Amino acid sequence: MTNRLIWRALLALCIALAPNAAAAQTRVENPGDLYVHKAVGVEFPLQIEKYIRAGVIEYDQDGSDASIGYIYEGVHSEFTLYIYPSRGETCIDQFASANEAIRRRVGSAPSEQDPEHLFPAFTDLEQYQARYDIPSSYYGPEHPDMVSYLWVGCTPGDQWIVKYRGSFPLELEPTAEALAEGLFARIDWTPLIPSQ
Repeated sequence: MTNRLIWRALLALCIALAPNAAAAQTRVENPGDLYVHKAVGVEFPLQIEKYIRAGVIEYDQDGSDASIGYIYEGVHSEFTLYIYPSRGETCIDQFASANEAIRRRVGSAPSEQDPEHLFPAFTDLEQYQARYDIPSSYYGPEHPDMVSYLWVGCTPGDQWIVKYRGSFPLELEPTAEALAEGLFARIDWTPLIPSQ
């Protein structure tokens, strides 16, 4: 299987599993060496060791609803981090909505996991996680089996939502979990969670 097929499968999976985009969706062109979330001030460097920022999308005019994508150099990977205001929905509702959308698209029942092992910076906050197996038949036999993750964490009072979506070839699953944890550990979340 060629690298191009794996990258194509990752891209197609991310597009298929992405939330429905708002009308004001804008890809931020040339966000510079440091993209700063406009509402909460969390910084997302262009490169964090071998993590390379692959894109930034803002889903509303003021940039308070945004996603930041990363890849890890040399590994077929896709990490997308979303930060957005809750707009009155609870954390569990945000998770349930995203979980249902993914389940409908890929037809895979999630296996829920204990999220505290993934992102220690959010240990004292409400958080939920699910893992999905995406069989190669979803794209066609020339594509690999994939594993996909959803994680949702919320600030106190459900004011802000942080969501992580990641998709990887199934054979890279042990590496993928460690890489996702490593990315979260290297981002300074204190502007969003001052008590860290």
